[in-house]
Amino acid sequence: MSTMQNNVFIRKTDEQGRLVIPKSIRTRLEIGGDVQLEIIEGSDSFTVRRLVQRCVFCSATERLVEYMDKFVCSDCSKNLNK
Repeated sequence: MSTMQNNVFIRKTDEQGRLVIPKSIRTRLEIGGDVQLEIIEGSDSFTVRRLVQRCVFCSATERLVEYMDKFVCSDCSKNLNK
């Protein structure tokens, strides 16, 4: 069984509120310059994670096609054509 150690990084934001993700995290999570991230706001915190494209109807993550900036899986796409 593997466990993930929680590392704590202290960073300051710049004048525009930007934050630099430490290189060790970017390397481990393969976050390059063109990766979409989603920010989930909590009551007193936020979480940043890699955006996973999902079907807008069933949340499937495989066999997706993009339509008007939304993703639809092939099964739901077939149902739309009925």
